[in-house]
Amino acid sequence: MTVIYAFLAIGIIIFLHELGHFMAAKFVGVPVEKFALGFDPYKLRLISFKPGQYVEILGRFRISLGTSDSESTGKKEVPAEDEQTEYLIGLVPFGGYVKMTGENPEEEEESCPDGLQNKSPGARALVFVAGVVMNIISGFIFFIMAFSAGVEFVAPVVGQAAQGMPAWKAGLQAGDTIIEVDGARVDDYTEVMLSIALGERGTPVHFKVKRPSQEAPLSFKVPRIWDSARGMSAVGLTPPIDSRLAEDPPEGSVAQKAGLRKGDEVIGATLRGVKLPDSLTRETLIGAIWSHMNFFSSDPIELVVRRQDPEKVFSVVLKTTEDPNAPRLPIIGVKVGGGSFVSDIAGGSSAAATFKIDDQLLSIDGEAVFSMQWELLAAHFQKDSLTLKISRQGKEIEAKVKSAELLSILLKSEIQWAARDLEVGLIEEDSTLYKAGLRKGDLVLQAGTSTIYQETDLTDFVKDSTAEKSELVVSRGGEELKISVATEALRTGAGITWRTFPTIGMVTPGGSAEKAGITAGSKIIRLGEKDIFSFAELAATISPPPTGGCAGADVNKPQGPINISWLKPNGELQQGPVTTSSPAPAEKGLRFKRSMVMVQSGISGSFSLGIKRSIITVQQVYATLRSLIRRDVEAKNLAGPVGIIHIFSRVAEGSLIQLLFWMGMVSMNLAVLNLLPIPILDGGHLFFLLIEKLKGSPVSIRIQTISMQIAMILFLSLALYVTWNDIKRVFFGF
Repeated sequence: MTVIYAFLAIGIIIFLHELGHFMAAKFVGVPVEKFALGFDPYKLRLISFKPGQYVEILGRFRISLGTSDSESTGKKEVPAEDEQTEYLIGLVPFGGYVKMTGENPEEEEESCPDGLQNKSPGARALVFVAGVVMNIISGFIFFIMAFSAGVEFVAPVVGQAAQGMPAWKAGLQAGDTIIEVDGARVDDYTEVMLSIALGERGTPVHFKVKRPSQEAPLSFKVPRIWDSARGMSAVGLTPPIDSRLAEDPPEGSVAQKAGLRKGDEVIGATLRGVKLPDSLTRETLIGAIWSHMNFFSSDPIELVVRRQDPEKVFSVVLKTTEDPNAPRLPIIGVKVGGGSFVSDIAGGSSAAATFKIDDQLLSIDGEAVFSMQWELLAAHFQKDSLTLKISRQGKEIEAKVKSAELLSILLKSEIQWAARDLEVGLIEEDSTLYKAGLRKGDLVLQAGTSTIYQETDLTDFVKDSTAEKSELVVSRGGEELKISVATEALRTGAGITWRTFPTIGMVTPGGSAEKAGITAGSKIIRLGEKDIFSFAELAATISPPPTGGCAGADVNKPQGPINISWLKPNGELQQGPVTTSSPAPAEKGLRFKRSMVMVQSGISGSFSLGIKRSIITVQQVYATLRSLIRRDVEAKNLAGPVGIIHIFSRVAEGSLIQLLFWMGMVSMNLAVLNLLPIPILDGGHLFFLLIEKLKGSPVSIRIQTISMQIAMILFLSLALYVTWNDIKRVFFGF
């Protein structure tokens, strides 16, 4: 049904555009031969008619209305010249057109004195601009109708600042409400993302935000970075999450059995015996719950819930059972992301009072630490304060910290923890790097003055380096060595295979890896006789894609033990058989949606909101075009008919009010794009008329025809390109 709504919405927008041309043509006295909604190649029509003359169905079956020929009478008459408009609905649903007498530049001007070509430049301009004007008026009306009923927007709030990204480094935090971007006020999250994406590549973004714990607004200057996967600039923000259940939990789910229902708000949680701090924002709270459920899938979790009707606060424990019907994937139960080195600290974090970049946390209350996953440290958070032993610039120091503060730092991801994970896996003896002194098993610690934790650190170093030689510090057999290598050899990586398998952050309690003796801080290096160089290789070896047949055909097939070799945190080599398992927990049933704000007003207020949104939409279209020209945004982000239908159908799932708002957006977009001075568009015709007015005579028919043919070829090429992008985006998750 939503797809039907989508087609209807687009049909209405196009109909109104063509209606503008039709009304203007009638006003200036140009005969209109056809007024079509949709296209009708080879007379593929649903219905057509001329008032008072005939109705024709499917382009074949004609019913006379008394004043024209009818196939049903069998009479053959010579018709007089007929200027009555034929109205039709084509079977190709996209588009529409108005066919006016004399609109083709190649038609003889004398063939019809009232033809479009014989009208004054002002009259023709009115006809061409009328469609755009109608789209602007209708878009404005759609906005007023939508705002009168109330439109939901994703709140302009930071859900998360991705660790290590510019927003995180600058100090933006989950829960910050964004007020302005680059000096312009923003009211919804989409405006925030568009302002970031459409700004000039490489320039900083200026944010003004309101933080719940601060009275005055805060300002941040955040560098834009290029997101090649999305083809636009980004700073590392994610949308906010509402902590209320968006729908009733599915029948039979854990949440449904516990009595939870739509609208219940999660305001607290106890995970692995640790009560999460009350100071957490809802985005951080829900993020912690989701992360915990994904790894500790069989753990019971205690939630504190607020219910509005009747108003009460209560606790509920979700106990997960195994679902025998769930699909199973062979796993061994490890989570990467271990390490206790401080590779970076979020801007403005209180962690900077205790930790410095490149510190290594050695122990907490005398217990050695190899991974900073907070769940591993749960026992420590039962205490009031903790004693930390830290290695800093070759010296060991002690620091005291409140356990609640350290827990909050870990939950908010205010420290980027890392391990030394870049090791020479294989190296050819005739390679430049081997001749320079690198050997298999060397652990890279430093390149120039840059600390190396993972391969991306080395990549960033050589990308920015202009020196012919680079000095590496490596660890070999417990001894640190300095090796001078050619920077270009590092850049190309010729003759070397890096081992990038990350340090294990956690193992599933009671899982196969834990039973075999694999612990947090370990590194898997071999499966059977096969060396493992990355986590992707581990996953592909343990759970290979099925060969032949349908995808997932072998998912439930039991896997035998795998002989695994791994390095313990102290460097000791261990090996043993590990049997893959496949826990299949039942559906928990927690469904959260993005945090929304409702914008609603009366008629006068909606009028103002409609004007404002119309201006914003027009500005965004021109900003998008400017960004495409400057290559600040890649063309793969453009949407075509398939994409628009997909967006409209998704919007219609929410409400028809949201659909009205998007109809206003698309109508305004169509108006602006049609004004571009491109032949075949209304703006192209207006451009020719401007030239005619300036030079005192029409542009030659030959030039008009050639330019329109070129524009048509380019337009069709663009249509194919954006349609292919739509297909990849909608069906393949592009």
